[in-house]
This record gives sequence, structure tokens and C-alpha cells, in this order.
Amino acid sequence: MFELIGRGNTAEIYRCGNGKVCKLFREGYPHEFVEQELINAREIVRSGVRACAPYEVVRMENRSGILYEEIEGQSLLQLLTHGRVVFSDFLTVFVGLQFEICAHRSTKVPSFKQFLSAQLKSKGVKDSSPFDEINALPEDDCLLHGDFHPGNILIARGGTPVVIDFMNVCHGPFLYDVARTFFLIGQYDNRLAEAYLDRANVKMRDISGYLRVIAICRQYES
Repeated sequence: MFELIGRGNTAEIYRCGNGKVCKLFREGYPHEFVEQELINAREIVRSGVRACAPYEVVRMENRSGILYEEIEGQSLLQLLTHGRVVFSDFLTVFVGLQFEICAHRSTKVPSFKQFLSAQLKSKGVKDSSPFDEINALPEDDCLLHGDFHPGNILIARGGTPVVIDFMNVCHGPFLYDVARTFFLIGQYDNRLAEAYLDRANVKMRDISGYLRVIAICRQYES
């Protein structure tokens, strides 16, 4: 019997036993996006970063899902919120893990421009302006998590940080990933966002162009 243990905008997480969980996407969620997430997850694992290991895509009635390794632990966000991690230690783990991912190179996952454009197209956006702004940004082949925030880092037994959630994995400039993280953190804690940017040794002027595009695209996220 599956046990519901989590719920997000696009999927529910069920514990299925034998050390596995199923990320079951909502009915109507494009199956090709599910297949792409599996590819993304495998690429993160291939990089050597400790991540929630993916197994396979499954179908349950009219819904698609992915079987993943179950990680027992709490998120960095939970630990920080409840005062169970020293702030400076949190920044060290958090920024260090992001840098570790972005140090790898990959073109086996979509570029951040492809990802953002596909997101807009899936929502029926016809105006060419946001696509033009996306295309005007620099390109690179750094491996990017694309949704790197404290809620997507679990601290497993023994204190090992483990990355989860691979829907937004892409390749592109390191600064895009920093901008995305800064934007997400800033939505609930400006002080933390500023401390993160300082620890990453990145200036606001370095990410301003990415932030504008991220803010536009964020309106269309599921």
C-alpha cells in the first residue's frame, strides 16, 4: 500500500517500500517532461554528486511517475527553520554543493534557454518579447540544477547532503543557476538571499539580466 508523504505543484510523493519512493505526476502532466526528468536525474548522478538515485518511469492509471531512491532525512530548509544548523555551516554546505554540481560540464540535458522557452510555449505564450530576452542571454555548458534551494537538499543520516528534484536540470552559465537560487530564496527570506549571494562571491550586477528573465518565466511555472 503506497503512503502519501509529500505533495507539490506538479506531483505527489508516495513511499512504496523496499527503499523506494514514487514521484507521481498529476494527470495530464506531459509524459515527455517525465521522461526528461529521468534523463536529468541520471545526468546529475553521473556527475558524481550525491543525489536521490532514479530507477525508472512508471504508469499508474492515467498518471506517469518516476521511482526514486528513498532518502531518510530532513531538508536544509527544515533544519535552518528550526535552528538545528549553524547559519555559517548552512551556507558552506549549500553553496559548496551548488558549486560542485556546476563544476561539471554537460550537453546531455536541455540548455537553460530551451528549458525556459519550452516552459513558455507549454503555457501558450505568443508574445515574442520574453523569448527574445531569453535568447539574448549568454550560453555555456555548466551542469545546472535549475531549482537549487534549501528545500531541495536533504541531509541524510551521517550528515551527507543529497540533492533531489531534477525537473529543471539544464546546462548553461553558472550565473543563471545562482540567479535562480537568489530569486527563489528571496521570495521568503531576503537576508538569507543576500548572505547566499555574498558567500557565492557574486554581485547583483552579475545576475540582473538573468533575474529579469527568471521573474518573467516564473509567472508561467506550474
